[in-house]
Amino acid sequence: MPYLILGIALLAGLLLAGRWYVQADPKLLLKVLKWLLISLVLFIALFFLISGRVGLALAALPALLPWFIRFRQAARVAKAFHRMAQQARGGASTTGGTGQTSEVTTRYMHMVL
Repeated sequence: MPYLILGIALLAGLLLAGRWYVQADPKLLLKVLKWLLISLVLFIALFFLISGRVGLALAALPALLPWFIRFRQAARVAKAFHRMAQQARGGASTTGGTGQTSEVTTRYMHMVL
């Protein structure tokens, strides 16, 4: 019976977290995910420190190095795409153009060319 209650509580928590994730502001979401990741790393480090398995954790660090390098590359690419998107938005508004626009609106999308 306790496992059933725990399962229901976990399901309700996941549903609430999913609802928040869908409705959250992307900047707030990024900030929360960053703090969750930092907290998770600190918790794991504290676990290894308390359990006396620091040597095991240090031995696993070289295996995590490729993941760290991939994450850094992905972050650089994301930053570059973000800069390009900002320049494209800024460049489109300063071109002047002829003032002609085309607009498409559906239930799921609104697009202006």
